[in-house]
Amino acid sequence: MNETPKRKRGRPKVDPENKVIQITLYVKRGVVLKIPDLKMALYEYIQRIYEEKEKEKV
Repeated sequence: MNETPKRKRGRPKVDPENKVIQITLYVKRGVVLKIPDLKMALYEYIQRIYEEKEKEKV
């Protein structure tokens, strides 16, 4: 039936370099909105990209 092992509850351990990859995985699963820390990290990440693109335009 369902062979995927259940994830342990709690905060997944994430090292900074891996954070973006982790976040994209969470987004793909649609889990991000349930985890406030990740949601904030994602917003900051998007904001940073947006600011960089704005700088390139000028």
